[in-house]
Amino acid sequence: MELTEMYKVGTITTTGENPLWEMILESLLVHVDGMVVIIDNVVGNVNIIEPKVKRICGDQLLKIIVNNKPWKYDQWRENMLRALDDIKPDLVFVPDDDEAFPHDMNEELTEFINDLSKVMFFGHTSPTIDGRIPFMYPGKTSFPGNPHVKIYKWQEGLTYKGYAGHGQISTYLNIEPFHAKATTFHYASWTQRIDDTHVRSSNLKEKHAEEIYEES
Repeated sequence: MELTEMYKVGTITTTGENPLWEMILESLLVHVDGMVVIIDNVVGNVNIIEPKVKRICGDQLLKIIVNNKPWKYDQWRENMLRALDDIKPDLVFVPDDDEAFPHDMNEELTEFINDLSKVMFFGHTSPTIDGRIPFMYPGKTSFPGNPHVKIYKWQEGLTYKGYAGHGQISTYLNIEPFHAKATTFHYASWTQRIDDTHVRSSNLKEKHAEEIYEES
């Protein structure tokens, strides 16, 4: 099968907090046929973000979902899956709103779609505008430190319930994954200001995730 035969959909969740999110959204449109965007209206402002999403995506915009509930561990992933139920794509791209794919990965994507694997793991590079060493977790050389699922093959009935981390879809846990040689560019530390914001956001999310885990 050729890549051009696949219906490719990009999915992204944004708070509008990262100043590069519009650039990231534009770069994702190069790889996909359509786009689904979740707007976090708790941290962000839908009245500011929605018009920008519509302007950037144009005819490629398939759906906007406005999230009015506080961020909850892994729930946004499940919401995005359900948003795809009536779109039925072949291939789904799931970067963060501060993460870009390389432009020259079509050969590897073609290899993936003709492989038995269902998910495509990508490692990450963490570029900075001034060449400084960005914020990292101890012992890591990029953020996030381990490869994550950033592209997957869609089918009916997918779920993240029982989430195992690293962006993995629970339905596919027992199927050998495809590991990309290419890496994504994770701009969580592009400037010192973005780096500082990312540290605070990561700490808050991890604390919240731990609280939810303890309550469950």
